[in-house]
Order: sequence, then C-alpha cells, then structure tokens
Amino acid sequence: MKKYYLRLNVLIMSMLFFAGNIAAQKQETENEQKIKTQFSGFIKSDLIYDSRQTFEAVDGLYTVYPKDKLLDDNGNDLNAKDNINMLSISSRISLKISAPDVLGAKTTGYLEGDFTARSNSNSIRMRHAYVKLNWKKTEALFGRTWHPLFVEEVFPSVLALNTGVPFQAFNRSPQIRIRYNFTKQLDALFAAIYQNDYCSFGPNGRSAEYIRNAKIPNLHLQLKWKSKLATFGLAGDYKKLMPRTNIKSPQNKTYETSTTIASYALMAYFKIKKSIFEFKTKTMLGQNLSEHLLTGGYAVSEIDNKGYEKYTPSNNFYFWSNLAVGKQLKGRLFFGFTKNLGFSDNVAGYIYARGANIDKIIRLAPSVEYQIKKLRFFLEFESTSAHYGDIEYRNSGKVNNTHKITNKRVQFTTFLFF
Repeated sequence: MKKYYLRLNVLIMSMLFFAGNIAAQKQETENEQKIKTQFSGFIKSDLIYDSRQTFEAVDGLYTVYPKDKLLDDNGNDLNAKDNINMLSISSRISLKISAPDVLGAKTTGYLEGDFTARSNSNSIRMRHAYVKLNWKKTEALFGRTWHPLFVEEVFPSVLALNTGVPFQAFNRSPQIRIRYNFTKQLDALFAAIYQNDYCSFGPNGRSAEYIRNAKIPNLHLQLKWKSKLATFGLAGDYKKLMPRTNIKSPQNKTYETSTTIASYALMAYFKIKKSIFEFKTKTMLGQNLSEHLLTGGYAVSEIDNKGYEKYTPSNNFYFWSNLAVGKQLKGRLFFGFTKNLGFSDNVAGYIYARGANIDKIIRLAPSVEYQIKKLRFFLEFESTSAHYGDIEYRNSGKVNNTHKITNKRVQFTTFLFF
C-alpha cells in the first residue's frame, strides 16, 4: 500500500511539474509576443574639405576649431595646409525595443551605434543604450544617452558631426534621469550623471577617475515649458572632481590628498517652430566643461611647500543661434560664439583645459538641404575663427595680445534613411 501511495505521489508531482512547465512556456511565449523591435538608421557619406589643420577626431570628420600657427625655420605656417577626405563611418543603426509593462509603466529600450569609435579603424561605437519606464506623469531613464545639457529638443540643425561644438555641449554619458510632468506643457528633469568616454581633463589626462574619486555624480536640474509653437527651458548643473589622490613633495615624499574642485553651469534655451520656419537658440555660462568637448577646464591656483594643490575652475560663455526655412528644400544658418572669461582665481601651476590660450571663437555656417523621399543631399559651408593669444597667469588666466586663425570647411553629404 505504501508503495502504491508513493507511486501515486510521484505521478501527481510529475503531472504538476509537466503542467507547470507547459504553463510557464505558454506565459513565456505570450511575453515574447509582447516584445516588439524596430530597426532604423541611415547610410551616410561625407566629402569634406578644410582650408587648414584643425583640432579634430574621427579622421577629421569631427572638427572643433583651427590650430594656431606653427612656424618652421623659414617662417612658414605648418598648420596652413588644406586637406580633403571622404568617409562613411558616421552611418548609423538603431534598435528600439517595446517590452511588457513593468510596475505599471510602459517599458522601452533603445540601442544605437555607428562606426566612429577610433580613427582609421571603422570600429563600432555605442552611442545610446538605455531603458526607459513611463508612467502617467513620471519618466525614469537608466543608461547611456545625451547629457541633459545637450537638450534633445533644442540643439543645432547643422550638417557637421560636431553638432555645434564648441558652442553647444556634446556628451553622451551613463545616467539616472527622472522627469516629472506637472502639466502637459511644464516638466522638471533631475539627473545623476557619470562619466565614461566623455571625460574631464586632469593630471592623468582625460579620465573618469576624477569624478569617481569625488564620489558624487554630476547633478543636473532642468525646467522646460513646451507648447505646439515654442519650447523654453532653464537648467543648472553641478560637478565635483578629485584630480589627485596623492601628491609628491619637493622633498620627494608622498602624501595622501583629497582636495576637490567644484564647478557649476547655468543654461537657458528657446525654440519656436511654425510651418516652414524654425528658430533655435541657447546660451550657457559654465565652469570646467571640457567633458562636453567645450573650451575650458581648471587650473592649479595654489601649491604649498609640501606640494598640496588647490584648484580654480575656468569661466566660459557659450552662445549659438540656428535659423531654418523650408520643407523639401531647406536653407539653414548657424551662428556660434564662445568667450573665455578666465579662471576664478589666478593661475599658479598647471592648466587642465581645452583652449586655455583662446580668447574667443566665432563660427558662421550656412547650409542647404534637399530631400527626396528617404534620400537627402546636404551642402554646408563652415567658417570658424579662433582668437589665440597669451595667457595672463596673474590676471585669472585671461587671454590678451590675440591674433585670428580661421578654418573654412566645405562639406557635402548624402543620407539614405531606413
């Protein structure tokens, strides 16, 4: 009898396990059916001419500003060499994922990449990788995407891959971002941002170690008002870095240090769009924004007799405006201006910054675009002038005795969207 009940129990357990397995497979199949994927992107080819050598990346596709004069023994400017190139590495592919609802929120994911990771290699570069949860009034984002200073609703509509740099922030970083909608028109955004390949300058070069050692993420708060006609926003940004964890004294002794440098940025932006007319503008006053591929950074302001350092942030003003008119045939005009306002204190040591010897940069870039279904032709002329000079270390690092260096870029590009 005991053997009978034992066999019966084994049979029942086996049947329950089998039934449960079938139910689980059915549920898994139903969940898989709810996951939707959508691929998109474009094939892009760029033909580029530059009138002189520039500070650039990605085989010259991404240019920032022209290099200063570099004279040989005969007085010839070695950087006054023009060049031409053609590339297709900024072609892009993206994947949008719609998943089953989680915690009552609409769940989506997004992956995007191109081939601009390294010069001369066509290596794949991850542009975006994030998960987004959307409730009725709240949105939460986890992963890598545009830094909030970029502002996806208001950024320059230009052909150049630099997207308005060095007047417009350009940075994609890992972050936790929360957006709350007070009304259909007004929302607030809070973000905690970390650094990855867009990093701050420091004693060990460009690195994420400085913000990691400070143990505080880059904090950002933004308010945005948006209607069918216009968009307006204000933002504040805070960042703290620890450039060194140890120092070496003049007596060759090593000491632990935890000195940090804090920096801030304030931003305002505006866009109006009606029919075939669109106007966008943004202005920012910021400190130590080198991780955004902007001019600026920080410098050593004090060094004591043991080698301990104090730091001072740069102060820079950034502004751009962008006008576009048309639909199938569209004309655009971009204007950018950035001004070096010096450091908060006098400079007593090394400068960790981009363009510290540049007083101001000005860019004018007209362009024309023609669209036929999924095909686009784009022609842009970009004139960028950098005013180089001498750094006055005892006058907050301001720049004087300037001279103008200009690069003229012509770019022709074709897009095929899919």
